[in-house]
Amino acid sequence: MTKRLSFLILCLLVLMLAGCASVDFRATAEDSLMTGDYEAATKEVEKKQESSYYKGKNTLLYYLDYGFLCHYAGLYEESNKALDQAERLGEELYTKSVTREIGSYLINDKVKEYAGEEFELLYIHIFKCLNYIALNNTEDALVEVRKANLRMELLEQKYREATDEYNASAEAGARVPEADCHFHNSALSRYLGTLLFRTDRAFDDARIESEWLERSFAEQSYVYDFDMPALPSIKEPNDKALLNILSFTGLCTVKKPLGFIATTSPSWITFTAVGQSDEYTANLLGFTMMPSFGLPDHGIIRFEIPIMDDRWDSLDQIVVRIEGADGKEVKLELLEKMNNISRDTYKRKMPLVIIKTALRVIGKKVGGEFGSHAIGNAADNQTLGILSGLLFDAINAATENADTRCCFFLPAFSSTAEVELDPGVYDITIEYYNEGVCKLIDNRRNVSVEKGRLNLLESFRFQVER
Repeated sequence: MTKRLSFLILCLLVLMLAGCASVDFRATAEDSLMTGDYEAATKEVEKKQESSYYKGKNTLLYYLDYGFLCHYAGLYEESNKALDQAERLGEELYTKSVTREIGSYLINDKVKEYAGEEFELLYIHIFKCLNYIALNNTEDALVEVRKANLRMELLEQKYREATDEYNASAEAGARVPEADCHFHNSALSRYLGTLLFRTDRAFDDARIESEWLERSFAEQSYVYDFDMPALPSIKEPNDKALLNILSFTGLCTVKKPLGFIATTSPSWITFTAVGQSDEYTANLLGFTMMPSFGLPDHGIIRFEIPIMDDRWDSLDQIVVRIEGADGKEVKLELLEKMNNISRDTYKRKMPLVIIKTALRVIGKKVGGEFGSHAIGNAADNQTLGILSGLLFDAINAATENADTRCCFFLPAFSSTAEVELDPGVYDITIEYYNEGVCKLIDNRRNVSVEKGRLNLLESFRFQVER
């Protein structure tokens, strides 16, 4: 009996540890991305489609990563196919019961299907819009703008309902507060909407989209913490064509684990980020304490949660030079910080993430203590009971690492400018600077600028500080 129990405990520990192992192959794709070899980055991800990193419960991640990379490589139809699949999977996974997901005491969140973060799902529509623009399909591009705007309108309602549903559930061991978040209106989406309505000569709709763009800055200063760029024209000039330049730079936030300590009592749970001040914890979560309802007093419980972490880009200026237009030179202006939007939208679910994780860890600790006592009593061997208790604690610690799954290849920033030109063909140079030093030159030859058409030129620069 004793040997059999010991063997079962050891096997369980090995399986748990093996399940946590993963190989991060993305550095190779990132290297290709940083050198401008977008096709190589796309192929690197594509050949991993059947790997454990992307298969099964991680399928949505594949379609996100592959779809965005295909866009940078100019594979617009392939990008749309992948992003269509990502959109479909995101909708299917959202229809699952929020309460069942929150109330489940699973080994780790990683065993669940990855349903995508709100900012990832938003940019599905924006990049599908850009794909359709590149394919000269302004009708479907406008459909994607409308979908993006609707998703933002429903964002606050979604998490308010999720929080209310959890607080009303039988599994709730503590009341989750609603997060104080700001984002509900994307300047990038409104910018594209303005251009598309203008191209379709729906000038009143273009004016309304432009007003919404202004409101995105006026009402969301926490997210748009920089000066608003020059707005695109509502109408095309009579004797000129308009060229719009849109640049995507850097790489968006990724998730990293942050250690937390929860101190429990029958009345309160107090949270502290490891190595951080109470002020940091309050800024991150929006709270440091929440009421509990009869939770056992287990003192200190340790666990991890995922937080958003920047991948810094040292870029500080983008200059566009247009040959054949009297040496015209313009500087791009920042339009959207995807980093800010990722953090703000993720903050909405942070209270749900932390209370679910804390209650799961508490439940597993209680179960481990009960199991170790039962094993010791069944074997009439207190030493075995103590050993099994240590093993249960080791399993708990090993399997409570944070779920850091996220899309890896979304840009961090978008910048823009609009230029009036005579209709014609131009050679255009886009120069990326840091502290006065040109780091990258994107040369575009024979760019056609036509009157009455949406002339949108995209450029990318994904070098980041490691």
